[in-house]
Amino acid sequence: MKDKIIILVLLVVVVGMCVALGISLNKKCPTLPPAPVPDTYVDGSDETINSLFNVLTDENATITDMDHAFIDSEIFTNNKVTVNDLSDVDLFNIIVDKIIRENGNNYQVNISGDKILQEIKDYFGEKVRFTNQTYDTCPKYEFNTATSTYEYRTSECSRGNYDSYVLKRVVMGKQSSDDLKIYVRCIFVKNNNGALSFGTTAGNFGNLTDYERVGDSFALTNNNFRKGTLYEITYNIKDNRYVFDSINVSKG
Repeated sequence: MKDKIIILVLLVVVVGMCVALGISLNKKCPTLPPAPVPDTYVDGSDETINSLFNVLTDENATITDMDHAFIDSEIFTNNKVTVNDLSDVDLFNIIVDKIIRENGNNYQVNISGDKILQEIKDYFGEKVRFTNQTYDTCPKYEFNTATSTYEYRTSECSRGNYDSYVLKRVVMGKQSSDDLKIYVRCIFVKNNNGALSFGTTAGNFGNLTDYERVGDSFALTNNNFRKGTLYEITYNIKDNRYVFDSINVSKG
């Protein structure tokens, strides 16, 4: 009974203080700020995650896809790569590859320069600067300044043969109120006249020898990918859109 009386007295005191503050300051008692939005973990098969990631680089691309082999060599390094580190050629290749896929993988088409600019802004942000001009790409497009159009010329590639590529596996995503982080495991592959060697970090080939096989081939299993480097790709949320920010080796 005594305890109940003490609790009642304390409640009366608290209410009295609030009333006094309300009268003296002519406002209500201050309320606590809202709790921060907790991180939400998203499965790696999530459609949003995969659609975003496959603009940057196709998860299933191999050495036969020279465009992605070229792009992967630019973004999967041991250093942090931000949107500011991407050249105009990188931006062009990434966005043109996206447009080609959306066009049923038909690359023998002309592409509006305005469309290229808009797609780059949508994916990389309004602050990115890009100049419409002819770039060394595969397939080859020539920019017509009179019509502001990229005109298809040839599928012949001038980059030479890439003898290395990256195997990728989306692991999961982590959504917060400010950004989306996509986590990707990577294995780095070197092709030496048909003899493949595998590495766990960018540019390090041959240090991964104990791996699961399917016949003589590297098996695309979770156990194998767990030995690779984990990358964190960050997208900022702006105007209800995901905008690429950076890719970095994850410390997690």
